Amino acid sequence: HTKEILVMLKRFFIIFSILLLTTFLLQVLSYDVYSAAIRDNFHYNNFYEKLSETKGLIIGYSYYHNLTGGSEPIYYLYMFLCSAIGLDYSQAVLSQNIFFVFSISLLLSSIKLSLSLYAIIVIYISTNFYVFVLFSEAQRLKVGVVFGIFFIFQYIHGNKTILPAICMMLSHFQMGMLLLLKIRKFKLSFYHAIILLLALPLYPKILQKFLAYVTNDFGETLNNIISSGTLCLAFLITFQLFSKKINKSFIVFLLGCIAASVIVGKARINIFIFEGSMFYLFYLVHMGNQRKIMLYSLICVVAIVSSYNIYRIESSYSHLIQLTGLEK
Repeated sequence: HTKEILVMLKRFFIIFSILLLTTFLLQVLSYDVYSAAIRDNFHYNNFYEKLSETKGLIIGYSYYHNLTGGSEPIYYLYMFLCSAIGLDYSQAVLSQNIFFVFSISLLLSSIKLSLSLYAIIVIYISTNFYVFVLFSEAQRLKVGVVFGIFFIFQYIHGNKTILPAICMMLSHFQMGMLLLLKIRKFKLSFYHAIILLLALPLYPKILQKFLAYVTNDFGETLNNIISSGTLCLAFLITFQLFSKKINKSFIVFLLGCIAASVIVGKARINIFIFEGSMFYLFYLVHMGNQRKIMLYSLICVVAIVSSYNIYRIESSYSHLIQLTGLEK
């Protein structure tokens, strides 16, 4: 048992060191993006500056809701704490990113994988465009992802509590879609019911948030369904080549994503489809019988996807720098 713990700690240290290096590199490259406060960071930065001017928890929340459009309390409480201890905005974002890579490293190091599969997954994460977006702009979603990772971590290690999932949703409401994977397995205790009741005042805001995305344009709705449906179909065909049997929960997850694309649009939903599908692909390779054939196939897939992701990172970063120059 001690030997297993030492092996896990070694894996954690290696993975965390690599991802932490990526974190600081992206932080240095994206510093101008934070300081110039453009796009999403414009709203988050404005809120954070207002937060530093007030010491009231309730007043600060009103700034948070009015300036960012967010209602999720956990992200707000985290930023309130960062402001209280004197961190500036970029430092607060860096602390989020460190927690983010810590959670990823903890999850990966706790799973027994081959060295080659560890290497492929770390390369994939380090070159992932959506990880870059989480690092740089999608602040609330990132906090939700951290709790989502802890939710997965406790689930695969035998703890079926729904508390991390509730925290995940209270960080970013759209993370609730991930509960489609295993929601039927949870037992709702009295304690969890109390938490859900305490969150009752937030439900109208959740409804308001979703209604803001609804469009009456049938053509746009159809385009969202086709875009998300095509991506789901592409991954299903890929999985069928890897494994004859596809997990039913994963199919439910994809169908849920297609349905959600009608409400919140294709852009955000495709992120869930893409990342969920890629990590399910890692799972298939890990559990597959023809390990070498599947591993080689996965290397090809990740090489193509990583190349595309790096291209998107470079394009997005160049665009952000141009916007930063305009702000200056």
